[in-house]
Amino acid sequence: MIAAVAATAGDTAAQDEKARQQYAAEHPAAGQLPKPDPAMSRPAEQPEPPWPAGIFQDREAPMPASEFQAVNRWQGEVGNRRLAVYAGYQGTDPTRGLLLVLSYDNKSVDAQAKLIERPGDGALRILGASGHVLTIRSNSQRQYRYDAATGQLS
Repeated sequence: MIAAVAATAGDTAAQDEKARQQYAAEHPAAGQLPKPDPAMSRPAEQPEPPWPAGIFQDREAPMPASEFQAVNRWQGEVGNRRLAVYAGYQGTDPTRGLLLVLSYDNKSVDAQAKLIERPGDGALRILGASGHVLTIRSNSQRQYRYDAATGQLS
């Protein structure tokens, strides 16, 4: 009985192989993959993701805490540059208010940094933004305007 089942299974496998060979002979292109189109193999160029804009209440900054402590930041686009303006104070002296301005070219990851100091005013905080003009207040309640397009603090 076992021999009969084995013979039947062997016959079925042989029949399957014969049917496959016959189909391949009748359909020569079957089982062949089309040649890849080189233009299709390159990934499509992705558009630049939007730069998040607005005031963010995070205290992280791209400098050691011993040099700069962030209170908050604004970021946005001005012309073809992406800007991030961090407001805070000198890391070891909270009476020295600082702005840290980072400017990124849309085509590169290189950043240009600039520090603007307001000694004696205490920590700086960005209160609001109208376009690229920021309203900033110090701990001593002095209010400033920072124009991100010109880089001027008044």
